[in-house]
Amino acid sequence: MSILETDNEPDFINEEGVKWWVDKGLTEYANSGETPLKMGIWIVETTDGHMTRLAVDEKQNILKDTMSIEAMACWIDAEKFLRVKE
Repeated sequence: MSILETDNEPDFINEEGVKWWVDKGLTEYANSGETPLKMGIWIVETTDGHMTRLAVDEKQNILKDTMSIEAMACWIDAEKFLRVKE
């Protein structure tokens, strides 16, 4: 799903009216392989129309906020690399 492809109904709308869509491709990528990150990647649209991508862990902490799909994918790669090194 591209950040511009929000024609589908949101997966979640919170009490403030913020719309959340699961970025299925990046979520699957983040949680695959030998070092799954155990997180969800969401496309979020605020009530004023601002859109971004958020990486959210199992405890609902926001780990990364970026509008760029490429920046999020690079961040996921770096996180996986760092966890292999640990």
